[in-house]
Amino acid sequence: MKKVEGKPDIPTGAVRAFVLCGGAGTRLRPLLADQPKSMAPISGTPFLQLLLDKLRSQ
Repeated sequence: MKKVEGKPDIPTGAVRAFVLCGGAGTRLRPLLADQPKSMAPISGTPFLQLLLDKLRSQ
Protein backbone atom coordinates (compact mmCIF):
# COMPACT_ATOMS: atom_id res chain seq x y z
CA MET A 1 0.00 0.00 0.00
CA LYS A 2 1.40 3.40 -0.94
CA LYS A 3 1.68 5.96 1.86
CA VAL A 4 -0.04 9.26 1.16
CA GLU A 5 1.92 12.27 2.36
CA GLY A 6 0.62 13.49 5.71
CA LYS A 7 -1.52 10.40 6.31
CA PRO A 8 -0.70 7.82 8.98
CA ASP A 9 0.46 4.33 8.03
CA ILE A 10 -2.33 1.77 8.20
CA PRO A 11 -1.19 -1.51 9.76
CA THR A 12 -1.30 -4.55 7.50
CA GLY A 13 -4.61 -6.35 7.95
CA ALA A 14 -6.38 -3.27 9.33
CA VAL A 15 -8.38 -2.65 6.14
CA ARG A 16 -11.27 -5.10 5.92
CA ALA A 17 -13.47 -3.35 3.37
CA PHE A 18 -13.34 -0.75 0.64
CA VAL A 19 -16.39 1.34 -0.15
CA LEU A 20 -16.37 2.62 -3.72
CA CYS A 21 -18.35 5.84 -4.07
CA GLY A 22 -17.19 7.06 -7.46
CA GLY A 23 -19.09 8.20 -10.50
CA ALA A 24 -20.76 11.37 -11.65
CA GLY A 25 -24.25 10.35 -10.57
CA THR A 26 -25.85 11.70 -13.74
CA ARG A 27 -28.93 9.48 -13.45
CA LEU A 28 -29.61 10.71 -9.92
CA ARG A 29 -28.81 14.37 -10.62
CA PRO A 30 -32.48 15.38 -11.03
CA LEU A 31 -33.16 14.08 -7.51
CA LEU A 32 -29.97 15.10 -5.72
CA ALA A 33 -28.91 18.35 -7.45
CA ASP A 34 -25.35 19.03 -6.22
CA GLN A 35 -25.30 16.38 -3.48
CA PRO A 36 -23.00 13.33 -3.90
CA LYS A 37 -24.98 10.17 -4.66
CA SER A 38 -23.41 8.38 -1.69
CA MET A 39 -25.15 10.94 0.52
CA ALA A 40 -28.61 10.33 -0.98
CA PRO A 41 -31.09 10.09 1.89
CA ILE A 42 -32.81 6.75 2.46
CA SER A 43 -35.55 7.22 5.06
CA GLY A 44 -33.68 10.30 6.27
CA THR A 45 -30.27 8.61 6.62
CA PRO A 46 -27.46 9.04 4.06
CA PHE A 47 -26.92 5.88 2.00
CA LEU A 48 -23.22 5.82 2.89
CA GLN A 49 -24.06 5.83 6.61
CA LEU A 50 -26.43 2.89 6.15
CA LEU A 51 -23.73 1.00 4.26
CA LEU A 52 -21.06 1.69 6.89
CA ASP A 53 -23.41 0.67 9.70
CA LYS A 54 -24.13 -2.61 7.90
CA LEU A 55 -20.43 -3.31 7.36
CA ARG A 56 -19.68 -2.51 11.01
CA SER A 57 -22.34 -4.96 12.21
CA GLN A 58 -20.86 -7.88 10.26
